[in-house]
Amino acid sequence: MRFINICASSAIAASLLLSACSNSSGGSQALPSSSQAVAPMAHSGHPHLTVIGGRKNTAYCDYSLYLTCVTVAKGSPAALEICYNESGSGCSSGYFPSLTWYEGIYSVKKNKLYKKIVGSFYPNPGNPSEDTITAKKKVKNSHGVVTYYQYVEGCLNSTECITGSIGIATQ
Repeated sequence: MRFINICASSAIAASLLLSACSNSSGGSQALPSSSQAVAPMAHSGHPHLTVIGGRKNTAYCDYSLYLTCVTVAKGSPAALEICYNESGSGCSSGYFPSLTWYEGIYSVKKNKLYKKIVGSFYPNPGNPSEDTITAKKKVKNSHGVVTYYQYVEGCLNSTECITGSIGIATQ
């Protein structure tokens, strides 16, 4: 758990990081608790995670920290398309290796795991994949300010991952 918090803390400092991941399949997956060294995905050009459909009702999004930002409320989830493309050209053309997705929702202020908001990916593994962020319970209105973030990992295998963060405001 301590390793995940260190990774999450680093996620605030930069939008793309390297971190640990494990290879498994299934639906929504939390960040793994084991730690192992990983390498960036092999690529040409400027590969990165791309998110389509963010910035829903969010007053402020710091793009130096987040890939995009969304607003969620109980009964009103945010749905985004997320992909990794080796050519860096978005989610509609290029080469898309299949990735296993992991995520965790953290409080910006305390940098601790937050369990009232959850994320899931479909398909998982997949690339692109739909990332759905849902408030399981009523959450306090942040008035457009990002108060939580989703730390996202897309792993090709147990040693090649790419990461990023999605800012979350609540309503």
